[in-house]
Amino acid sequence: MTNEHAYTIEQLKISPMDIDTEDVKDIEQIISKLADGPKKGETEIEVFKGFAIDLEQAFGAEISLFNCLSDDYKNWRLILPKDGNFDATSSKISVLFHIKRVESQ
Repeated sequence: MTNEHAYTIEQLKISPMDIDTEDVKDIEQIISKLADGPKKGETEIEVFKGFAIDLEQAFGAEISLFNCLSDDYKNWRLILPKDGNFDATSSKISVLFHIKRVESQ
């Protein structure tokens, strides 16, 4: 039996680096769609991992860099290369976000 909770991903700040201007709106829409809706997990770390994998798959990133910006594992930065790895492309996407647990009512 798992102890899963519902979480939301909020306060998205998306910063494309070395990406064509016409692609930025599509990138923002894809990320927003992946972040939308409740996420299930036992911890914020589990929710982060799932979101990171979804982003990597959506943008063809082989490896991403991340760091947790808070001691409570709620604020994160994820940097992923677009279509490849960091050695193969200069196109990157930085995503800052907050993971919030949805309290039962």
